[in-house]
Amino acid sequence: MKTATAILSIFTLTSVVRYGLVLILISIGLLKFTKHEADAIRPLAENSPFFSWTFTFLSTRMFSNATGIIEITLGTLIALRPLSPNLSALGSVGSVITFLIILSFIVSSPMHTDKGLSIPFIPFSLGHFFVLHFALLGASVWTAYEALTVATK
Repeated sequence: MKTATAILSIFTLTSVVRYGLVLILISIGLLKFTKHEADAIRPLAENSPFFSWTFTFLSTRMFSNATGIIEITLGTLIALRPLSPNLSALGSVGSVITFLIILSFIVSSPMHTDKGLSIPFIPFSLGHFFVLHFALLGASVWTAYEALTVATK
């Protein structure tokens, strides 16, 4: 009985992590279609070596919309775990890459150095931004591992 309870607990916990990640990715992806979110993402992206070049041919709004489409797609792929562990794993690996890139903003963003602060002393709201994305990275790694484990059986 203890084994069945442990398996059910792990299954439930994994589902909560997976679908919590799905909810966050899709919600944040939908927000990328708003002017407020587009304006907020620009200072981070334009200082990033990964994205600064994109603003030569994309407007702020177009960049934000493309980012939103990617996040919604990744969330949808992760949600497909009961139907396709392979697609879910692909979405999870994509979100790992996404959150690693977002976490790289802590180095490339001038938001903390403009205030005379250095890492790890960053402003409160920016600190929350990075803590949240570090937790989402962990959830992405977990769901990728679980889906890949099932897909390779």
